[in-house]
Amino acid sequence: MYPFPNAVNTYFSFLRSYGFSVIEKEEVNTGAFGNGYFVFVSDAVGMEIVLDRGQVLMKIGKSVQDRQDWLEWTVVIAAYAPEVKAYDFELDIDAQVRRISNLLQLHCAKLLEGDFNDDRLLRIIEDKIGKDFRERFS
Repeated sequence: MYPFPNAVNTYFSFLRSYGFSVIEKEEVNTGAFGNGYFVFVSDAVGMEIVLDRGQVLMKIGKSVQDRQDWLEWTVVIAAYAPEVKAYDFELDIDAQVRRISNLLQLHCAKLLEGDFNDDRLLRIIEDKIGKDFRERFS
């Protein structure tokens, strides 16, 4: 069994209570280092969780946006928990997925409900990505 799809299905099952469903996935690409991805979407929010060469990464955005405009997890966690490191690639894949899921649940409940208008988040977007992106994002 591959740890990535099992971990995502286990640790991100809480998203159903926020109205999310999986709209696209590649659980395991055996020709690409075992990489994979899941795209979850609710009426307001989209989320992509990717396994890339042993590193679990995540992006979040408004479901109506292009996925390329979704926010990197590093930007999101910097807004809601600046003292927390976004990723810990020293962990195994299961632990990486569990850690991101726990941080998301602990710090980002309003974001999961579709509230992207938090001043902390908008300031971080402007600081890390730029004012033009903030205006386009808002």
